[in-house]
Amino acid sequence: MKFWLRSMGRRKQGYKAPEGLVRIKKSNCWYIKRTVLGKEVYKSTGTDDLIEAEEIYHLVMTELLKEAKTYAVNRILGRSVPFRFVVERYLQEMSPSKCRHGRNDKNSSKPLISFFGDSKIDGITKQDVYKYMDWRKNTVSEKTDRVVSGLTVNRERSFLSKMFKAAIRWGYVDESPVMGIEGFSENKRERYITDDEFEAVLKNLQEDHKEVFLALYHTAQRPGRIYDLQWTQINLEERAITFENTSHNKRVPNILWINDALYEVLTRRKRNRRTLSPYVFYKPSLKPYSEFDALKIWNKACEGAKVEDATPRDLRHKAITDMKKAGHGDAAVGHVVAHSDPRTTKRYTHFSVEETRQPLEALAIKGFSIKVAEK
Repeated sequence: MKFWLRSMGRRKQGYKAPEGLVRIKKSNCWYIKRTVLGKEVYKSTGTDDLIEAEEIYHLVMTELLKEAKTYAVNRILGRSVPFRFVVERYLQEMSPSKCRHGRNDKNSSKPLISFFGDSKIDGITKQDVYKYMDWRKNTVSEKTDRVVSGLTVNRERSFLSKMFKAAIRWGYVDESPVMGIEGFSENKRERYITDDEFEAVLKNLQEDHKEVFLALYHTAQRPGRIYDLQWTQINLEERAITFENTSHNKRVPNILWINDALYEVLTRRKRNRRTLSPYVFYKPSLKPYSEFDALKIWNKACEGAKVEDATPRDLRHKAITDMKKAGHGDAAVGHVVAHSDPRTTKRYTHFSVEETRQPLEALAIKGFSIKVAEK
């Protein structure tokens, strides 16, 4: 009965194909081009006849809309949601990318998404988590071109655990498959950088980079605190640095004394400041150094100085050792470095900025400064 409408695969004059059904160059067939459930569908109907193409189009769209409705219902009720969707929701609602732990979570999520992808969240088992950890431990990092360490895999496992806790709260799953799974053993570093090694590394650094690592040593803080240091935290008149405790499990001193060597670094940077960047130490893009950026710079300097197996974090160990060698007790040094052991940190709750002055001045006496680095 429809033969009168057909004419070389076309409807009668003036008829338009439905939205989502298109013709393309170099092909006689009609194509379906629609976006359903956030994904673009771009497939050939396999025919140049408009009537047949339209029938195929309506059949395909009916099935896709059924699938979309089922997906929407499952998402609302918390059933069979893709792993990728839960990760994206967690990053958006629970781990804002503006803070450091948010950026770390985003990095940890990438290999997890690569492995689990669109697998249903309620179908992931303990065996799947074990398979991921074994697979990840044998992969090669694109950044370092080395096999991924157990430490990195443990951080990704920790992120997976936090994400499943949120998934339980949202009603997607009833229990976490990560619970009870132990991470890989982590070897604790006991590296002490000698005075000669530190001086050799400083001589192989550019001026801006020297100041970053001198600040790491002269504050004895965790590297991330110094990389993100802003001018609003610094009071040069009172020679004090203030910190906000944004970590859930690590303490930081509320206020810290600026010793003579660090004062020289900071006054020099403030005097030569030519940008509106809020950060004390920043890259040409005006953004703060990431731990990877700093490690890359440090490794290059170590290579030139022929210093092996040293990391920027080892400067914190060196500072602690040097303060203890100068005769300062565990209580004073522990307060400066914000020891995380609760049995130890109970003794460090009533210190003022003046009480961090002596142990930090002991670092300035060691003689590591801009002038030494320039020799």
